[in-house]
Amino acid sequence: MHSSSNNLVAVFPLGTVLFPGMPLPLHIFETRYRTMMEEVLAGLPLAIFSILEGQEALGDLARPASAGTLVQLDTVERMADGRMNLVVTGTRRLKWEELVSRDPFLKARLVDWEDEDTDAEKNEHQNLAAQIYQELRDYLALLQVKTQIELPREPSLICHLAIQNSGLPLPQRQSFLEIPTLKERMERTLNMLRRKNLLIRSSPGPSIQQGESLN
Repeated sequence: MHSSSNNLVAVFPLGTVLFPGMPLPLHIFETRYRTMMEEVLAGLPLAIFSILEGQEALGDLARPASAGTLVQLDTVERMADGRMNLVVTGTRRLKWEELVSRDPFLKARLVDWEDEDTDAEKNEHQNLAAQIYQELRDYLALLQVKTQIELPREPSLICHLAIQNSGLPLPQRQSFLEIPTLKERMERTLNMLRRKNLLIRSSPGPSIQQGESLN
């Protein structure tokens, strides 16, 4: 996608926030979203947007946030009754531009939203990534969390992994997604992890269940 008014995208409103580089399993069962997936498999781009108002399923179409994430399809499993199991991965942020259709699912024109870091800000990414990596390792160790993945060291991936698994309420995770620069997103993520670690160390017990699996 490029920043063009012809960027027609299928918008899937969900009760979660997906960050670039992060995977997400999906189960498609509603008729409108089965129709959506047939168009996506035929070439229509797909984006995940968190829900501002409404619900994920079995009701009126939800109202999505103003920014979301384009996805790539990693796996598609068709079931005999027409349902689908998917695994998608976020690729890049998108901004809302114009609603095109609501029938039977949301189609909109969206534009790419690249991180707006200056060269000087980019020079700080690796140092911030190293600090987030260590704080996230400490966080998982304090909670005795069993990790199923090797923690990444790439700046955006370690930042987005920490946010997506932070346990923050959806509106706060959405606010992280909408931070213009990766540097500021990383700084806020680092501060969040430090606060969590300080709280855990000063509390009689962990704030989430021990043995939880990070994915």
